[in-house]
Parts: sequence; C-alpha cells; structure tokens
Amino acid sequence: MVYEDAAIAAKYLVKTNYIFRVMEFHPENQTVDVIQEVLEYTNAPNGEFTINNEFGIDVAASLVKPDVLYNVPVLQLRWGQFEVQCCPKEGDSGVLMVFTNDIHDWLENGAPSIPTTDNHFDKSSCVFVPYIPNNTTCAQDYPEDNNSLVIKSANAKIVLTDDGTTSSVSVETKSVEIKAENGVSITGDLNVTGDISATEDVTAGTISLKEHTHDGSTLATTATIGDSATPGTISGSTGQAQ
Repeated sequence: MVYEDAAIAAKYLVKTNYIFRVMEFHPENQTVDVIQEVLEYTNAPNGEFTINNEFGIDVAASLVKPDVLYNVPVLQLRWGQFEVQCCPKEGDSGVLMVFTNDIHDWLENGAPSIPTTDNHFDKSSCVFVPYIPNNTTCAQDYPEDNNSLVIKSANAKIVLTDDGTTSSVSVETKSVEIKAENGVSITGDLNVTGDISATEDVTAGTISLKEHTHDGSTLATTATIGDSATPGTISGSTGQAQ
C-alpha cells in the first residue's frame, strides 16, 4: 500500500493541462485572469468524498479550492507578419497549458533565458488556449464538411468555401467599410440589389455620369389664346443632362 500511495502521489506531481474559465481579458498585453473549472481531489482521511483511485481502491478525499490565476498569456496565432487577434470574453473556457520549466524570464524578455526557479510543471508557468466548447456552448450551425472556413460573431459572418471545384466567399453583416488607398478593382460582373451612390463622378469608359448629356429635340405645340381663331405656337429644345 505504501508503494501504491507513493506511485499515485508521484503521478499527481506532473500536471500539464487544466480547464479554466476566463474572468477578465486584458487587451493591452493579451493576458487573462482565469479560475479553475474542473476541480481536483486531494487525499484526506476524513474527506467528504470517496473516490476510486487508479488501483481500484476506494479512498477518502476532499475537493481542492479552485485556483485563480492572474495575467496568464493567451495563445495567439501568428505567421510572420500575419496574425489572428483573439479576444477571449468573460465566461469562455479553455485549456491551461503548463510548461516543464519556469518561463517567467522568457515572458519578460522574449529571448532565450535561464529559468528563475527550479519549479517544474507549476501552474504559474502556463499559457491559456481558448476555447473548448462543451455541450452547452458548442455552435449549432457548425459546417458539416471540411470545405468551409467560418469566421463569425453574434451579428457578422464570413464564410470561405472551396470544395476543390468551385469556391466562394460569403459575407453577412449590417455594413461593410473598405479603405483602399489605391482603389478597388473588380474583374467580372457586378450585380447590385439596391441603390448606388457616389460622392464623386462615376465614369464608364469615357462617359461621365455627372457631365453626360443627351441631344435635345425640337418641341412644338399650339395653344389658343383668348378669342383668337389663330392659334399661337410654342417651341424649344428638350436637351438636358441625363
């Protein structure tokens, strides 16, 4: 029994992953304050719980108070000059990855470093990986096939679809703003449902929508003035900008 207890204790010294929940996100340095979601047991002769250990033995245990960690770095996606900026919100759950060695000096300096302590697998040397869905938070409109990349929020959605034969990009949002210093180029047809407005002139080839006019035609009509039996004549040109 002594050896079994020692083996269990030694095994529990190495802990590399935990489920934590976000309490607050700090965008200025991309860190989060988190609280432990999946709780842990500790052996306690007078514990209020009875659990079955790895050797099939029922032992008394108590729950450990959930850990609260502050300013934990958030794992980001970045390749060269490109990055996806992730902003976890309160209530998001994710994985806390614990490192073998102390990483505090590296976090401060961003360079090869010597660990400041000899701690191993300590929760203070970790990063937060968002997010893990469970049965209550998983997306109900998740793509069924692997041919779509979806980026979405509560009121906006971008879907990139490519099945190897055809491809498309779909954008659903309340408004789209494009800032292009060198202009926007479109190759292909442009189909618009709704009005088009422009603060400046619109041209097609050499034709200006603002300055374009159509040649007028002569307008002639007659009208009877007073009691005269000879009608008067009114004429003019209808030429105007169109």
